[in-house]
Amino acid sequence: MRLFPKLLKRSIFYFILTTFTVILSCTKDESILLDDLDNNSLYAAKSSTNKAPVAIATASVTNGTAPIVVKFSSNSTDDKGISSYKWDFGNGITGTSVKSPSRTLKKSIVYNIKLTVRDANGLTSTDTIKVDLTGNNSSKGGLIAKAKASVINGNAPLVVKFSSESIDDKKVTGYAWDFGSGITPTTVHNPTRTLRKNGIYEVKLTVKDADGNTDSDIITINVGNVPDTSSSDDEGASNSNEEGTSNEEGTSNSPKFNPGNYPSNAVFASSFGFNSSDATSAFEKALKSGNSYIVIDKQSSDWIIQPTKFFDLRNKTIVFEPGVIIRPKSGSFSSSSQLFQLIRAQNVIIEGDGATFKMNNGQGKHALAIYKSNNITVRGLTLRESGGDGIYIAGDNNTGSYSQNITLDNVVSTDNKRHGLTIISAEDVYIKNSDFMRSSGSTTEVGVDLEPNNSSDRLVNINFDNCKFEGNDSSGFVIGTRSLTSSSTPISVQVKNSEFRGNDRSPHSSRPRTQLQLSQGSHNNPVTGDVRFENVEFNQSGNKIIFTKLSAKSYKVVFKDCSAENVSMNGRDPVIELQSLGVAQTMGGFTFENFKMEYDADVPFMRLQVPSNDIVKDIRGTFTIDEPNNNGLEVTGGYNTSNNQNVSINYKHIN
Repeated sequence: MRLFPKLLKRSIFYFILTTFTVILSCTKDESILLDDLDNNSLYAAKSSTNKAPVAIATASVTNGTAPIVVKFSSNSTDDKGISSYKWDFGNGITGTSVKSPSRTLKKSIVYNIKLTVRDANGLTSTDTIKVDLTGNNSSKGGLIAKAKASVINGNAPLVVKFSSESIDDKKVTGYAWDFGSGITPTTVHNPTRTLRKNGIYEVKLTVKDADGNTDSDIITINVGNVPDTSSSDDEGASNSNEEGTSNEEGTSNSPKFNPGNYPSNAVFASSFGFNSSDATSAFEKALKSGNSYIVIDKQSSDWIIQPTKFFDLRNKTIVFEPGVIIRPKSGSFSSSSQLFQLIRAQNVIIEGDGATFKMNNGQGKHALAIYKSNNITVRGLTLRESGGDGIYIAGDNNTGSYSQNITLDNVVSTDNKRHGLTIISAEDVYIKNSDFMRSSGSTTEVGVDLEPNNSSDRLVNINFDNCKFEGNDSSGFVIGTRSLTSSSTPISVQVKNSEFRGNDRSPHSSRPRTQLQLSQGSHNNPVTGDVRFENVEFNQSGNKIIFTKLSAKSYKVVFKDCSAENVSMNGRDPVIELQSLGVAQTMGGFTFENFKMEYDADVPFMRLQVPSNDIVKDIRGTFTIDEPNNNGLEVTGGYNTSNNQNVSINYKHIN
């Protein structure tokens, strides 16, 4: 292997560094307050009996050969949030209170790792996970089946949303759910079933990995012989929309929703006078009614509405039944019209498992817009074919305003003309299990765009977990802070456990050809802050995967445990390009920790494009590269690497 290939016109930094890192991550409690507002306070919490937490311990590897580094994680749940974690590894290994620790297991034994969690009221729960390093169970690799249910006891008919939290050292490729009792099985990842008879249900999940290994887990659901909680708002909010198998399986034999599946205070929007040619009146009257639980019920035709705008909705759960499609009324939408706007909303849950907001082939602007709202949760919706963005989150016209405590879960935003999601000004945003796909038809056409409009906007605690950015005509993800300055609130953005795939299909000529774009704008007074990408995969890219134009004074960017495969397939672009910003005269502020790449193109894994009078500073990186040409790091633009300040880019080829 050539350690210093293509030495002419390139400067190569080469040395090998191996590190093991303990990861600390925190998850915000995403519960929503549903009760009426207290007269003297902004929010009033629902009084209920505190339930004990449920400890769930997982490990990145459960069998293998010592020594091995294992990442442990807590997927524990509690009705009011987990307040502390305690890991006991035994065998002389130091315990910890970190939520997701890593440990090197050095002995060829079976480790029994115990996790104890505690909630705010002192109730505890314990789970134990085995890690077998004796070599007797290595055939399954790291495959572990883990089944979870939204509720494990209740009265019939009980709607249960099942989910798989299974893990594998590579990737789980198949799921098979067996519910017994004559209930249709499925291979859907996260199915929903209605358990209509009293009894004990033993639900079995079997998972399969790419090597053909299988593993199973059984979860028990007790229906009947439990206290009746069907009138609880919390039960209704979490389970009411999960009825029916038709939307998981594509069949049509599931029963129509009926009031028995909803809390007693539920109201059906159709009861306000559904009209198949224009359902706007019924839709608006239902949402503006005094009811706290509104069901947009499935009709024989779509809900066709004019642009809607709702001010100051508070303490409402809005359930769109599976199969409901909200469509714009033809001729009623201008280029600036929005299908569904929430303005200054408080404590609103939108449940849409199997429901769709569908615009008319790029007509109008945004499908769902949230302005200066607080405590908003959107689950299970598909938003498609808008003329603007699938989802738009911002403040209002008041300087410094923003939306706060926004959760998007299991959302699909696809085939929109501009962006799948735009965030202009927000704080405490949690986006998980969601896809942002196939934006096409405008100048920008990206999956997700974080781009404040003025210096008083903010991007604070913006989180993406288990999301996919795929098939967008331009980038999958953009952070553009040109309107923010050093006096703006520092930004904080995290993307973890997510995938970029096949973006940058046909970008506008004004856009860089890349899956991920990070920039500060053309000025030398940038906003500060922290941006982090952790356990992120970049796959199937014709061009580069990361393109940045950031000065060393701008926000810092960390890539940890990321990977790239089948990238830069055009054979022209480097995999990563860090470009100097002319007005700044410095470039830097990057950390690449344990970045793995596998590709065939004869291109460098990284290019630093820097003019001769600039300075590169504060860049650290460790890369493992599998490509046939042993390309090194490339420096262009006339820059002399002897001017580097605090730069250490270490890489090794393994081909």
